[in-house]
Amino acid sequence: MATKKFHKSIDGSTPYGLEAAEKYTRLGWWRGITLGNMFDKAAELYPDKEAIVDDRVRLTYSQLREKVDRLAIGFIKIGIEPTDRVLLQLPNWAEFVYSFFALQKIGGIPVLLIPGYAQLEVSHLCQLTEANAWIVPDVYRKIDYLSFISEVKQTNSQLAHVISVRTSSENSQFTASLERLMERELNTDDKSKLAARMPEATDVSFVLPSGGTTGIPKGIPRTHNDYLCNIEYVARAGEMSNDDIWIVVAPVGHNQGLLVGVSGCIFMGGKLVLLDSTRPEDICNTIQSEKVTFMPIVPSLLRRIANFETLEDYNLSSLKSVSAGGEASSPELIRQVNQKLGCKYINEFGMSEGLICRTRLNDDFGIVCNTVGKPCCPYDEVRILDEEGKELPVKTDGELSAKGPSMFAGYLKNPEENRRVFTADGFFKTGDLARI
Repeated sequence: MATKKFHKSIDGSTPYGLEAAEKYTRLGWWRGITLGNMFDKAAELYPDKEAIVDDRVRLTYSQLREKVDRLAIGFIKIGIEPTDRVLLQLPNWAEFVYSFFALQKIGGIPVLLIPGYAQLEVSHLCQLTEANAWIVPDVYRKIDYLSFISEVKQTNSQLAHVISVRTSSENSQFTASLERLMERELNTDDKSKLAARMPEATDVSFVLPSGGTTGIPKGIPRTHNDYLCNIEYVARAGEMSNDDIWIVVAPVGHNQGLLVGVSGCIFMGGKLVLLDSTRPEDICNTIQSEKVTFMPIVPSLLRRIANFETLEDYNLSSLKSVSAGGEASSPELIRQVNQKLGCKYINEFGMSEGLICRTRLNDDFGIVCNTVGKPCCPYDEVRILDEEGKELPVKTDGELSAKGPSMFAGYLKNPEENRRVFTADGFFKTGDLARI
């Protein structure tokens, strides 16, 4: 019973051990605030500062907060309760930010789905998380979500709400529209309701999907405490400030886009530019027009930008740094970025389960080329294990394992996998080959 002090359980989620949670709290590694608190703090500190730009809107922090709060009340009115899981499947649109933080402020739990997920993945994650709402467009690029909404409903009888976003015409498969949920102006009573619904920092904040060897995503519950630890130390490792301007081209429903992009920006009170395009010309044009200073990205896309034929036609002098993860960064690419884009290269390795490693801005070229730096959170412990789970010495290849305040506590409804991937002393075995 004691562990419940540190975790509001959802069915099948794993609470943190009492000893670890007390330690992380006592030493301040867990801040004891929620992602909703983080959002409100940015809005209070920088109300008139430009907060977010996408293909349709340009909003200050106070304007963004108004939209988030209106939507939060809209969610309450249609019956979204604390710990209700809500599938959130949107591209890099401002509506993702409205939805994510509106749910954070009322104790709803977003289940993040990238736009490319179709019936198989959506049905699986809906069933796994027992989601009772789904926020989704009718069509996005070549994906027709309307074509499989009814099938997802058939296999998930608990799915009560399908909320449309940017839908041009009404359709009977949708129970509400995001735009209409934000229409009504807030009153004093509404603000009291929001204050009363703010969750605890120990509660589950959202669920991320994780691919596996089977290709079927596992569910990764993240609490406000452990994810905010990720957010803070990743931002600090990159020496970010409220003067920085982020461009996010990685999917916001993926951990890189959410953690390094959206959340890191709002934590620091920066300006967030969401770009729903991976075309080099669109990225370069946006960097130039918005005077972007930082870009989290995958190396393959960064390579396309570095080799872009008309790169020299754009003024990218505002760009101070890029961080690249998700695949290996070659020394050639790092050198190209330094020379052609004129910015620092942050080589990183990260996972939705928690551990994020990064090179630092003052690391020499050899370290950036040949390593992924060190853990962003200085309180995360890293070990290299042999096949029997014994710790290996430095300069020896083995399985990367990690433990600490930025790590998750276990996969959702997967006790067998949790027994397999966690050591007796609480280290998460990542399955990745590494050396120190």
